[in-house]
Amino acid sequence: MTRGLGRIGLVWVLVWILAGGECPAEIVPLTVLFTSDFHAHVSPDENGRGGAARIAGYYQQVRAEVPNVLILDAGDMISGTPISSLFKGNPVFRILNHWGLDAAALGNHEFDSGWQRIEVYREIAGFPILCANAYVMGPDGKLHILGDAEYAIFQRGALRIAVLGVITEYTPHITTRQASEGVTFVPAIPALRRLVREVQDQCDLIIALTHAGLEQDLELAKQVEGLDLIVGGHSHIRLKTERRINDVPIVHAGSKGQFIGRVDLTVDTDTDQIMDWSYRLLEVREELAPEDPATLEAVKEWESKVEELVDRPLGSASQRLTQKDLVFLAMAAFLESTGADYAYHNSGGTRGTLPAGNFTYRAVWTIYPFENTLVVAQVPGSRIPKNFYGMQPVDPAKTYKIVTNSYVRDQWEHDFPSFADIQWEETGLSMRDSILRYIEKRKTVGRIQLTR
Repeated sequence: MTRGLGRIGLVWVLVWILAGGECPAEIVPLTVLFTSDFHAHVSPDENGRGGAARIAGYYQQVRAEVPNVLILDAGDMISGTPISSLFKGNPVFRILNHWGLDAAALGNHEFDSGWQRIEVYREIAGFPILCANAYVMGPDGKLHILGDAEYAIFQRGALRIAVLGVITEYTPHITTRQASEGVTFVPAIPALRRLVREVQDQCDLIIALTHAGLEQDLELAKQVEGLDLIVGGHSHIRLKTERRINDVPIVHAGSKGQFIGRVDLTVDTDTDQIMDWSYRLLEVREELAPEDPATLEAVKEWESKVEELVDRPLGSASQRLTQKDLVFLAMAAFLESTGADYAYHNSGGTRGTLPAGNFTYRAVWTIYPFENTLVVAQVPGSRIPKNFYGMQPVDPAKTYKIVTNSYVRDQWEHDFPSFADIQWEETGLSMRDSILRYIEKRKTVGRIQLTR
């Protein structure tokens, strides 16, 4: 607490204490900057929003302006653009190293190439990836955490900040079976309670860095005592003002690097109380900050490795296609690629819309970013779920060939025992490739009419 007082100030403090007074507390300012669900959007979107280089530029600008800065990311750093898909996420972590992140949470999409690859991400990342509630069995026969650490403690002036990382325990329900098989997930609430007890005597401020979604963050704030702030992700929600439960503020900054969350606060290090508080959601545009040249160079280097494949003309949309339209486009492609009668594609596997006019291969790679394959099965019409579509109405007495993607199959086998006996056949055909072939054949696409 006497840091920076000088000799005269130190003498005054000693006289004060000897006279029976108490040492005055330090009121320490802190700025917390954060993103979440970046999903490998290292370049700005078509409207000029986002971009890793501009985020890096803003972070550098804030560090030059204020003394105590903590920079966090709430997970799902990869999966969403060609440079992530083609290089299994590696370039994203190399680019994020330019941000000077202090810590990141482990997100469910970090499992997309299998949980084993998380070790590669940890080696590349120049920042700790935190996760306290996902474990794998080690060669010693003991469970080990999947991230770098459960938590990290940072010193900013006289202020000690603990950052605790958790992921949604429902990750096995939102990944392919192979991606998370062998990983033990435990509920986030008891994990955080345990961590709070462990760190509360070591710090002045406790931040939960979560990739669990807003609804679960609200429950964490209700049920975990001792948290001072929850920085969350997974829901892709932009909170313009914080949500508060039990006086615990919860903040989310959306997705794709389009916004940065900024919290400015001061902490009384004697009482460990937040004194002042402000929160802003900042849109990442040209006026926010100049792009960092080193980060921009890294982005260009990686984009150049994929542009020959993806930045070439593919087709034309006769009208603007919504996410729902693109789900039906995918199903039509599945039917054509496999000769199936009925198809289903999950809306979560379709990320974005398509404006009217010409588009490139990159658009399809970005809209359908996941590396799933097509699977088929023979089933009676009476057992085809209602969300399957084809060219004619279903006859319950007939047997049909149905098709979906491998992610959906794994979720159904996990969540719906009634589908456990369906014998799925792996086609080996990439979901995205089937869509590309469908468009290549037609050149112009519009709304697809399929029936149940």
